[in-house]
Amino acid sequence: MVTRNLLQKFALPALLLLSLTGCFNLAGDIDQPASENSENNDAQPRVRNTLRGRSLENSQEQIRVRLPRGWEIAPANALHDNADLYAYNEDQEMYFLVIGEEVNAVSYNSLQDNSQEYRRLLASQFDDTAQEEVTQLNSVAGNPASQYLVRGRVQGTPVAYLHTTVQADNRYYQVVAWTSEERYNENRDELQSIISSFEQI
Repeated sequence: MVTRNLLQKFALPALLLLSLTGCFNLAGDIDQPASENSENNDAQPRVRNTLRGRSLENSQEQIRVRLPRGWEIAPANALHDNADLYAYNEDQEMYFLVIGEEVNAVSYNSLQDNSQEYRRLLASQFDDTAQEEVTQLNSVAGNPASQYLVRGRVQGTPVAYLHTTVQADNRYYQVVAWTSEERYNENRDELQSIISSFEQI
């Protein structure tokens, strides 16, 4: 069962991820709508079992990722009100979400400019100056990508994000995975594997 305090501890950093436009599609819960009042279940992410393993899909947004063992869909709105995909591994304090928006809805013209602005918005909410380090990842599923390791403290909690901006067709996606700073080294490969599995369907 999800511990409310644990999710609240790590949800705050996720809530700091802001859209450049403020417009997103709503997402929800696995195999059942996030809310009994959901009007459009196609926008709800669902876990699917396939020959390649478990995947988390949003059929309306036509995106998915592969979920490693131990991961599950997060409760609706626990990590971000407007995420298209979201999941977590509570035992290992690992969290993941995807937020997409139309390229023509943002004011920045390049992948690098958008990546920089997304990271600036994220870092502006840290207790201290964020430390950023570019990684070697430059594509996801054949699409151009820009990834940074972003470290900082949020309400006194040290966190480490792998913040990836992906440009696919006419959309920018923030594909973000994070954990506590103390668990980053042990969780890095698994977080990176989820990010690398992101694709349009």
